[in-house]
Amino acid sequence: IVINMALSQIISAKRVNMTRVQMRVNAKLASATISGMEMIETIKSSGAENGFFENSVFVGDSLTDGYKLDKHYADLDLAVYNRGIGGDTTFGVLGRMGVSIYDIKPSKVVLLIGGNDVNGGVEPDVIIKNSLKIVSEIKENVPETEIYFVSMIPQNNDIKMYGDFSAEVHVAKIMEINA
Repeated sequence: IVINMALSQIISAKRVNMTRVQMRVNAKLASATISGMEMIETIKSSGAENGFFENSVFVGDSLTDGYKLDKHYADLDLAVYNRGIGGDTTFGVLGRMGVSIYDIKPSKVVLLIGGNDVNGGVEPDVIIKNSLKIVSEIKENVPETEIYFVSMIPQNNDIKMYGDFSAEVHVAKIMEINA
């Protein structure tokens, strides 16, 4: 009984420490997200948004696909394209660069991709390599295009879509990739 109580206290202390680390990471990510949203709102309120997003392409996975550009920018006369595809990966973006980016010849490309790679078990170094290849191919094929690569956001332990899911491992991989 004494051994069980001691083990229980040790395990409890480790869980508390893991929770604290997770909370610090989540706070940093929330801060970055709020900063990004504040930047967009500043651009909107200054009236500079009309020129800023002109002929822009948003490329990525379901997070991009679910971003309602036409609703968000309904009050502006812009050519803004949403090329997000639910479930897409860095491999998928590499396979559709022509139709999603080159054919449009955008002034700006906003990329948010890699989360499904992490969820699917692709190693961070492969995701980074693919991401760098996406950027270099855009620069090569449409050199005048500005590129904005949005940092990935981790998911939580409630995600059961990918079977044995660990938020700690997921967050660690995303932090490595975002660095």
